Amino acid sequence: MGDRRKFVRLHSRIRAAYQSLGKEDPLETLTKNVSGGGLSVFTKVRQAPGTILGLELHFPGRIAPVRFTAQVVWSGEVIADAPVDPDRAYETGVRFLDIEPEDREFLLKFAEANPFT
Repeated sequence: MGDRRKFVRLHSRIRAAYQSLGKEDPLETLTKNVSGGGLSVFTKVRQAPGTILGLELHFPGRIAPVRFTAQVVWSGEVIADAPVDPDRAYETGVRFLDIEPEDREFLLKFAEANPFT
């Protein structure tokens, strides 16, 4: 069975911040991977599917962060052989809801230049 993803996926730890809209202060974290359609990010708690998050990504060499809203598609505990940072105990997959076209284009180009292998 082949990979059915529409977009190239970048496997990279990008500095990020996330928050449930209107519910909390942003929490610092890292991404696991990024693509043109969404990303997975480490979160402190399991996020319910359908939850709307505000996210901000800080790419090396880019002054302005990429900001967008996204909807949680799935969330589950991080499985690791070593102790897990309690602030990043869950991996959460989201799909973009509201992102500026130029920011989405930046993500596509960044992922294509640094593909998951």
